[in-house]
Amino acid sequence: MAKRLLSGHRAAALAVSVVASIQPPIEAWGATGPSTPHQGGASIDLVAATAPRETGRADAPLVLVEYFSFGCAPCAAFEAEIVPGLRRDFIDTGKARIIYRDFPLDRPSLLAGMLARCISPDRYEAAKAGIFKDRVDWVGTADPVAGLKALLSSDIGADRAETCLSSGPLMDALVTSRQEAESLDVFSTPTLLLRHADGTYEKITRYHNYEELRALLAQRQGS
Repeated sequence: MAKRLLSGHRAAALAVSVVASIQPPIEAWGATGPSTPHQGGASIDLVAATAPRETGRADAPLVLVEYFSFGCAPCAAFEAEIVPGLRRDFIDTGKARIIYRDFPLDRPSLLAGMLARCISPDRYEAAKAGIFKDRVDWVGTADPVAGLKALLSSDIGADRAETCLSSGPLMDALVTSRQEAESLDVFSTPTLLLRHADGTYEKITRYHNYEELRALLAQRQGS
């Protein structure tokens, strides 16, 4: 059972809580997408694509988990307004590491997550930031996949992108990431968790800006 800072409170970072309706249901997302491997010669390493995406020292005293959905506007705000401070004050100083986990709220966000994971792991953070920064180029457009491909063209070629998007196991892995999050009482994005040494999780909710979050994490570091 995940531990929570404020029982029953589901306010996400930046004082915004978004629980998106899922249309179609998450279990059906794979039904309308490519179901056979692309034959362009490209291939993906499924083990590498589904490996944890994280940054920071492995022995950092604080372990944070960020659940996000690429099409989520509050997640884009979190990326722009919270992540730089976390990197400056906690990641680069060795005080924390962050594990990034997908919580796709809709099919375009799911496909964006798949493409991001087919990019070289050392480029993942930059790709993640770029997808959020330029979300207007794909979110809500007639063809979000085309917008994503164009946005990520310097990191992933056309054949590899098609192979990536046709991977049923990779799609399943991201859907499973969301389902596992729900078992930790995560139902909206962005959600930030603190993972304790005993394997339990604490949902960090009681902050409205980076300075408040910094103070909360400093308290956790000292406790």
